[in-house]
Amino acid sequence: MITPAFDLNQDDTFLYINVKLPSLKFNSRDLEISITDNIFIFYLDPYYLRLTFSPNELLINNSDLDLNDSQPDSLQNHFYYDSSDQKLKFKIKKKLKNQHFNNLHLPNLLLSQSNHHHKIANDEKNHPLIQEITPHDLKSTNDIKNYINDFEKKTGKEFNWQLPQFLNTDSNNLNTLKSSLNKKYYYGFNNSYNHYILNSLSNGNDINELSNPEQLTENERITERKIKENYSFNSEYYINYYLLEKKKLINDITDVHDYNNFASILHWTNPFVNIDTNNIENIQLSKEEHEKLVNLPKKHNKLIPNNQNLSLIFYLIFSLLYGYNYNLRENLGDDSSNIETPWLIGKLIPQFSCLDQKIYLPDDELTHQTSETEKVLIKEIKETNIDHNSEKKIEFKLIIVEQLIITLIKRSLIYPLNRNFNLSYKVLEDVIKLLEYKSLSIIIKQLIKIREFFRFHQIYYVYNIIYLNDLIKFLSNEENERDFFTTENFETFYQKVILVIKDKKRLKDEIIIETLNFDEEDGENKLEVMNLNQVELIGDELYNDYLFNLKQGR
Repeated sequence: MITPAFDLNQDDTFLYINVKLPSLKFNSRDLEISITDNIFIFYLDPYYLRLTFSPNELLINNSDLDLNDSQPDSLQNHFYYDSSDQKLKFKIKKKLKNQHFNNLHLPNLLLSQSNHHHKIANDEKNHPLIQEITPHDLKSTNDIKNYINDFEKKTGKEFNWQLPQFLNTDSNNLNTLKSSLNKKYYYGFNNSYNHYILNSLSNGNDINELSNPEQLTENERITERKIKENYSFNSEYYINYYLLEKKKLINDITDVHDYNNFASILHWTNPFVNIDTNNIENIQLSKEEHEKLVNLPKKHNKLIPNNQNLSLIFYLIFSLLYGYNYNLRENLGDDSSNIETPWLIGKLIPQFSCLDQKIYLPDDELTHQTSETEKVLIKEIKETNIDHNSEKKIEFKLIIVEQLIITLIKRSLIYPLNRNFNLSYKVLEDVIKLLEYKSLSIIIKQLIKIREFFRFHQIYYVYNIIYLNDLIKFLSNEENERDFFTTENFETFYQKVILVIKDKKRLKDEIIIETLNFDEEDGENKLEVMNLNQVELIGDELYNDYLFNLKQGR
């Protein structure tokens, strides 16, 4: 259990308790409150708070409490959730009007357990937990029942049933926090957030792939992401869909069904790419979408207007559009959310799954950040992939755009049900068409839809907080809405994307996979690194072997 941050104040009639609930989607149905005389207990997974006031400082009990979240200024007792500062605010009536509650400025004292819970009879301290009850002690069934009842009453009163509580205010925690701040372990929109993902992990956030998301630098996030992508790729699964697309393995009715299903997804036409360009300017947000914009949390992050931040925003938008349109194609245009929708979008996007906005790790930084083994896993096989007769070298920012596209394709070959390069490439074409329209309304429509997928999820909601709320607010700002697509930064980014996707072979060459294969001669597992083109060649060889054996009657 996590002890949440809280603050208290009072007036003559009420005690006010404000509980901070970061990175949590508040749902009053899951809330448990207990108020008994001088003890206030609050529970909402994973948060637990118990406050014990002085014995004569009495509050109303639960039976008298009217939990009304719609009247924050009411004279009745109630609570309500303030989304602007992410606090659950309780207003609880005192038993005695004009009574002054002491020690409200001493949170550790209020968190301490009641004295009677610490009392354990000395004669019971050293008794074993399991005791043999001999016949001469208890001679009848009623004697045994009476003994058990007395024992339960006695030990139940003396046992400490309370959960321990700890506030992060001691010097060690403060030093740790200061150290984290100095090392800039931030993530999210404009690198403005920390500690949000950690809280979501206790509830089972399986979009996250980082071993320690709150304590990794940007370079370490990239390193861990690339390692996990390399060994998560399933070559056999990919080869199956590679051959299925080519109609080479249709042997039974199951394969025919699989092929027809896959073919319908591959050849499906995205309705967003068939919009009449003459009507682009007429596309506006609906009334419902405008209301969603108005209802975004009232929080503003100051974005430093430099080229680097704008580039990160372009990368984020491109990734989100890719994730949304991949899911849209997988479901043949049905964009109603199902249980896997936010998970799939989150997994496809490196900014969500690995908090990675930087995307690319230059070789000089790779040398200082990783071990020799990790370098083997991450190192691109440029010796076999680069055309040495190329007339010009790829500039640094173009490499980042290329790495972003490679990352999105690679992740789409790891997590979805259908894993096929041409399918992933189709989604890329969909996204490029959306960017070609230069319509911020279309982009915001899709971002609002993504936000709704995450908003209704009890765990993944955290990604709205650290990314989507701020991004949508930034794009819907009047100045950005007017200038977003007219900037040189956007045009440069768009042209780089066009340049990168022209060369399919290079993209396949740059998608690196590593596998452990057993060497029969050495009797050891050996690391084998290959690219996607090489994996497809293996698929072709397997199919040729199959045909040869078929002809030989094997």
